[in-house]
Amino acid sequence: MSVISKNYTTLLKLKQDLVLDLCQKDKNFLIEFIKSISNRSFILGNKLKTITMKTIRQQIIDYLTYQYHKQNSLRIILNMSKKEWSEKLGVHRPSLSRELSKMKREGLIDYDRNSVTIKDVNLINKQI
Repeated sequence: MSVISKNYTTLLKLKQDLVLDLCQKDKNFLIEFIKSISNRSFILGNKLKTITMKTIRQQIIDYLTYQYHKQNSLRIILNMSKKEWSEKLGVHRPSLSRELSKMKREGLIDYDRNSVTIKDVNLINKQI
């Protein structure tokens, strides 16, 4: 596995036996360890779901739906550029922009550089 860090990072490598001992002896460690594994599994599951989706539109809607529930708002603040978003989806930036424009013309969304506003939640949910 390769990892690239944007900031100075310290890695901690623990032997398997030590982790097992900690899990058996420290309930809080075990709970936090299980939470960490669960969160990583959830993220991996979402990535697999995204990869297997068939269209850019479905991937956009999936992201917007997730962010709608996370941010609890119809106006989704983007925490990445369109270029980063397209890389995350595995598509070219012009393809993402083209699909966002189509969705805007259809009245599903409105968007600017930093946000996407869901115009009709029911219409978005019908697309899934």
